[in-house]
Amino acid sequence: MDKLFPVVMSESFAHDERVRDLVMYIAQTSWNILNEQGHAMANQEVFMMDFWAQEHHMRSANEEHVHGFGAQITGFYVLEAPEKCSHISLHDPRPAKRQINLPERDMANVTLASTGVNYIPKPGNLYFMNTWVPHGFTRHGNDKPLKFIHFNLGSRWIPTPPQPDANTQTQSTAEII
Repeated sequence: MDKLFPVVMSESFAHDERVRDLVMYIAQTSWNILNEQGHAMANQEVFMMDFWAQEHHMRSANEEHVHGFGAQITGFYVLEAPEKCSHISLHDPRPAKRQINLPERDMANVTLASTGVNYIPKPGNLYFMNTWVPHGFTRHGNDKPLKFIHFNLGSRWIPTPPQPDANTQTQSTAEII
C-alpha cells in the first residue's frame, strides 16, 4: 500500500512584520471584493482572522470544506507549486442544485451545469473566494511539496467610517488580530 503523507500546517503568523505588507494587501483586496459584490462596506472594516502556511506532500489532500466563525473571505497565496501538484478545487455551493443535478454535457467546460472547478496553483498568485464556497485540494502527485499560505478574513462594524482620500476610489480599514 502507498504511504499517505499528511498536510503540514503552521501556526498563524499574521503578526510577523515580514509579511505585514502582504497581510494588508490581502485585507484591502478582500474589502474591495466584498464592496464590489454589493455589500455595504462603508462602515465595515476587514480583519485577518487566520493566516497560516500549508505544505501538501505526496498523495496528501484536503477534503471539501468551508470556513465559519464569521469569516467572509478565504484564500491562498501560492509559494511553491511543482508539476502534478494538488489543484485548488472549488465546489458548487448550491445544495438544492446538487440534489437535482443533471449530468454535464462537457466537463472540460465551466458552465452553469458545472459541479465544481479546479485551478492549477501558480507560484506568486493569490486566490480569493467567499468563505461559503466549498473548497479543498485534490490529491498531491509530486515528491516536492505544494506550499502556500491559507487565510481567512472577517469584517466588523465601525461606528465612524474613514474619510475617503481624494486620491483613491475605495476606502477601507484593515486590521490584523
